[in-house]
Amino acid sequence: MEQPPKYNDTPYAIHIDNPSSTRTSIFQFRCKLSAPDFGSESQPLFGPALEWRFVRAPDTMSFDAFLCHLGRKFGYPIGRILCTDPLNHRLKLVIADQEDWDSLRNRIDRNGGNEFEIHCILDTCAEPGGDKSAFACLVSSLIFLAVMCLLWVRAGRG
Repeated sequence: MEQPPKYNDTPYAIHIDNPSSTRTSIFQFRCKLSAPDFGSESQPLFGPALEWRFVRAPDTMSFDAFLCHLGRKFGYPIGRILCTDPLNHRLKLVIADQEDWDSLRNRIDRNGGNEFEIHCILDTCAEPGGDKSAFACLVSSLIFLAVMCLLWVRAGRG
C-alpha cells in the first residue's frame, strides 16, 4: 500500500493530486479531530496529543460519504469540517453540506491544489443508540449535571 507523503510543519496540509482528466483525482487530507465550540473557529479536542491523520478520498466522493469515511478513521461521528480557503488563507470555511463540499473542490481546482489543513468537527447531535459516540454522550451528561448543580446552588441561596 502506498504511503502518504511526509509533510513539513507548514500550516497548510491538504495535498491535491490532479492527474490527467482521464483519471479520477485523489484528494489527500491531513486531518485533526476537533470539538465544536458553536463559533466560526474550532478548538483541538485532545490538544497536541492527537496526531494528524492522512485521509485519501476520490474527488467524486459525496460529502456524506466523506464524513462517514472520516468517522471511521477517527472513531467518532463527524458533523462538518473546518478548513482554510485555498484562495484566501486568512478566511476559514465551514464545510457542512454537499453544496459547501462542491464549492471547496471547485476552489481547490481553481487554485491548482494548494495545501491547507482541515479540522473534523464532532457531530454531537447524532441519535442516541445510533452513531452517537461515547464521548458525545459524556459531554451531554456533564453539561446536564453542571446545569442541575447550578440550579441547586441558586435554589439554596434563594
